Amino acid sequence: MESPHEIENASRIHAWGTKSQLRDSMKMATCSSAAWKKENQASTSGFNLEQTDGVGESDCVLETPQQVEQDGEAEVEEDDDDDEDDDDEYCFEENDYDVVVNENHVLHIPGVDPDEEVIPDNPPITSYAGKNDFFGRPPLFRAATTRYEAVCIYDTHCEWRMMAMSVGSTSMFVVRKIHDVHTCSRTQMHSSHRQANRRVLGHIILPQVRDNSRTLRGKDIVSDIKRNLKINISYWQAWRAKAHALCMVNGSPEESFTRLPGYFYNLELQNLGTITRIRIDSDRRFTMCFAAFGTSIRTFQRNLRPVVVIDGAHLKGRYLGTMFLAVGMDANNRCVPLSFGVGRSENNETWTWFLSMFKECVGDIEGLVFISDRAASIKYAISTVFPTSHHALCCRHLMMNVKARDKRVKYEKNMFWKTCRAYTAESFEQRMLCLRAAIPDGASVLDELGPDKWLNAHFPGMRYNILTSNHAESVNAMSRFARKLPIMGLFDYFRESQQEWYSERRKLAAIWNGVLAKIPEKIVKRRQIKSANWTVHEIGYDRFEVRDFKRNPTVDFENYKCDCMKWQLSGLPCSHAIVVANYLRLLDCNHLAKVYFKTSKLQATYVEVIQPVGPPETWVVPSDYRLMTVKPPLIKPKGPGRMSDHNRIPSVGEDCTTPRCTRCQEFGHNRNVCTAVIPSQVRRERASRMQPNESAHIQENLDTQQIEGDPNQNGYESSRHETYDLNVDLNFGFDF
Repeated sequence: MESPHEIENASRIHAWGTKSQLRDSMKMATCSSAAWKKENQASTSGFNLEQTDGVGESDCVLETPQQVEQDGEAEVEEDDDDDEDDDDEYCFEENDYDVVVNENHVLHIPGVDPDEEVIPDNPPITSYAGKNDFFGRPPLFRAATTRYEAVCIYDTHCEWRMMAMSVGSTSMFVVRKIHDVHTCSRTQMHSSHRQANRRVLGHIILPQVRDNSRTLRGKDIVSDIKRNLKINISYWQAWRAKAHALCMVNGSPEESFTRLPGYFYNLELQNLGTITRIRIDSDRRFTMCFAAFGTSIRTFQRNLRPVVVIDGAHLKGRYLGTMFLAVGMDANNRCVPLSFGVGRSENNETWTWFLSMFKECVGDIEGLVFISDRAASIKYAISTVFPTSHHALCCRHLMMNVKARDKRVKYEKNMFWKTCRAYTAESFEQRMLCLRAAIPDGASVLDELGPDKWLNAHFPGMRYNILTSNHAESVNAMSRFARKLPIMGLFDYFRESQQEWYSERRKLAAIWNGVLAKIPEKIVKRRQIKSANWTVHEIGYDRFEVRDFKRNPTVDFENYKCDCMKWQLSGLPCSHAIVVANYLRLLDCNHLAKVYFKTSKLQATYVEVIQPVGPPETWVVPSDYRLMTVKPPLIKPKGPGRMSDHNRIPSVGEDCTTPRCTRCQEFGHNRNVCTAVIPSQVRRERASRMQPNESAHIQENLDTQQIEGDPNQNGYESSRHETYDLNVDLNFGFDF
């Protein structure tokens, strides 16, 4: 009777697959033990096993557990040479299968298409290998042009082996012989594993790598592999496995630049009104790119407040650069990203180009307000591209600057914010006096900037009480892990995020029944409670005086104005306007707010959807886009050792000391880079042995030559000076 584990001439096992598929299948089988299922359970592999008897054909097939329960036993399928049957035979699904064996105990494991060169995501024949004690016994491979053999590595006399032969002149191999029992007596398993390479480990950690919400560190991979697979790997093995998994998920950075034109074209094709631009240099290398979804552009023009928060963030991948961002706010004060950009650095040229593309999208909007930090390049770009707009500074950045400049006095944060939120000139002067008394240096910084750049009361535009750039900072913080991805993965991450945001917020806005959005309604209710005990005195012509026990302001109800200026500057009714509305027996005072805070605007903001692009195989790419080549930017090579920080911009409030050279006693450098011409010690000693008059005369001549800058220096120091210049050019001429 034939051995159930060895099929030779009468019963042959056909395992279809390339040589790399066979090798990786066996490697991944030996490396995995976490997925061991029950005894009769196995996964799909990168090759297909069939049995061919000498008399008749009897195959063993894999079926799902549901099919096994329904049928009770496996159906025997006849082999067919039809091409359509072959296509169905190599179908691959990512689920578990029960191994159904025939009376000859031969396994039939469906695999992938023989033309498919990519290894499946889940490890092949993992469960079957674990059941048959492959773990800890990695096979030794012997490969040739026409033959492929795997044997046990621990014992040369062990009978475990698998042999495959090539099919004609193709790259496909057929398993002709397999003996699936180890006859070696080794019982101890090694903690390390030679088959745990980057490709195998990369497939194992692929689900964790796909999650962009956290950083998968190297030591986490080491501990997970040791806990789940009982294999010890080094940190560099984990690092290479992660790099391979990232490449499988996102592609290589160089490939991402090449596919960027096709991605942008399909992004415009799937989302109406989307505008994308790519900027390259004369060598067709990438310099900048820009993308704005048509949904976001139309939403900003119709439903959002004319306030844009702009900011930049550093990229962290192989190709460093800066990400540019423009964000708007909906009726519920939530972030609505408007446009994205990527450039090499943050300077006047890049910000000007980014805002020029943004202007091409939204056009000229009356009363447009930009909020950003104190970057000089942003100020220059706004004044150049949007000369009629208003530019406000982020008060959060100003607070940190003021706090850093004054270290001796304890910083009063509430005092600064009360000054920034002042609605009238009188309240601003009172609070500014207190701020000058507490923090004189910080107050002088604010005076230099001018109150029209940061003060709510003196700002010439309408900023709707938005004092910080936190909306853009929140998007930057959300994308801190995505900024490590290749450039195409970064843009697709923002596309996916906005797609989810629009879907979730659309559902929340649909069930909200208030006149105002949720957050503006809370603000109005809080102001309504504050004015519960105030009294109103009518003046006439829709003008009222409100007794609030402080200032007793006047409310112009017809023109939507109040002397406290909160109504005008915030866009929401102030406490004085609310108490007047109650005095007039108005049932609802929410209609006194600006239209940008209404629920109708919130629902209209998310009425449209953002469509996905799909995998690259389904893209529609015109012929001119196929010929378009975008090369990655050049990377500056880093010099050896630690990077020099002599060009570092000092922090605010940092005391900078100027170095002094101990060789020439000059300021601004040290003796390691000193190029000054100094008389040698030999000449000094020779001059000291001479007569006093002669020594003084020689020293006077040397000093005169040094002052006048004589290039000859008696023919001695000239060559030394040239040597110093050469050393400076060689050692310190690189741009780090």
